[in-house]
Amino acid sequence: MDVGQKVIDLFEIADYKKRIEGYRVLNKTAVEAGATIPLLQSVITVVRKKNLNYAKYENGWILASTMDWS
Repeated sequence: MDVGQKVIDLFEIADYKKRIEGYRVLNKTAVEAGATIPLLQSVITVVRKKNLNYAKYENGWILASTMDWS
């Protein structure tokens, strides 16, 4: 809902340049949070060793590119 509230807040900004800048910031935030439209959802089972580090995104994504061994 955090991303959704930011979109709602942007609707209230009349100044075009400020609103577009707000959308640029929102796009970055949404990508970093992994925000998506929930058209398809799946269950992911992860089995790992304790020394495997990875970034878990707010939407549940786990990307191989974020994994490393400690």
